Amino acid sequence: MWRLARALLAVLVGVVVGGVVTAPAASAAPDRPEALLGELWETVLETPVPENPLAAGEPWCVDLDGVVAPFTLDPAAPPTCTVRPGTKVLVAAVTIECSTVEPPPFSGSTEAELRACARAVDVPGQTLTVTVDGRPVPLSLVETPLLTLDLPAENILGVAPQQALSVAAGYVALLHPLPPGTHEIVITGTGTFFGDFVTVTTVVVQPGRP
Repeated sequence: MWRLARALLAVLVGVVVGGVVTAPAASAAPDRPEALLGELWETVLETPVPENPLAAGEPWCVDLDGVVAPFTLDPAAPPTCTVRPGTKVLVAAVTIECSTVEPPPFSGSTEAELRACARAVDVPGQTLTVTVDGRPVPLSLVETPLLTLDLPAENILGVAPQQALSVAAGYVALLHPLPPGTHEIVITGTGTFFGDFVTVTTVVVQPGRP
């Protein structure tokens, strides 16, 4: 998986609580980031090449049924996503996905092998930081459930259409809402599986009703 095996720089946007939009908090929202990470990878891998911006090297603001996931394969070309209040927010600083149809080092034939492969994202001694408008955001290491992929005829992995099993892992944070306006999410990694990088992603929250 030549391009998908890079830093996933994803940011999702939040909800209005009690009619008041709050800034991102240090505590996580009561959703399941591991499930959202799995949905993100399923969408990326199951979307045919003609409809998949990543196939052309472009960033993608992925819609996950009410959650927006800005996704890029190039830290130097992060996405800018415009969202409405009420959209949920996830930050995935770095992630690895492994499947039964990809070549090494992103492959495995059993769930145990796939999980061991994805856990390579947890590099000893690495440093990962995320800030939202200058405020630090804590990250958690999560693993997706075992995913069943339905790969279309023209898929980004370049394999024959088929079903495949997959597991992904990553350092993520699921946040409370951003207020209307333009926000800057900075992800910095040193000593990671993908090397050192800095990515600045812009999220524009338009005022109005969710």
